[in-house]
Amino acid sequence: MNPCYFEHDADIGIIGRGETLEQSFEAAAIAVFAIMTELDSVQPNTEIAVEFEEADIELALVTWLN
Repeated sequence: MNPCYFEHDADIGIIGRGETLEQSFEAAAIAVFAIMTELDSVQPNTEIAVEFEEADIELALVTWLN
């Protein structure tokens, strides 16, 4: 999964694409982490389940990324 970006007046825009909403959110998180570090140097060793409810999908993405 390659991070996707676009120009944005505030900072940098990220694009999360996937076949499901969950995959799209995961892709967006990967794009954010790729801004901060080399993804090849990160090795996952713990899985954490995150659940929250938000009716507005855009606000849900902001909550997820925060």
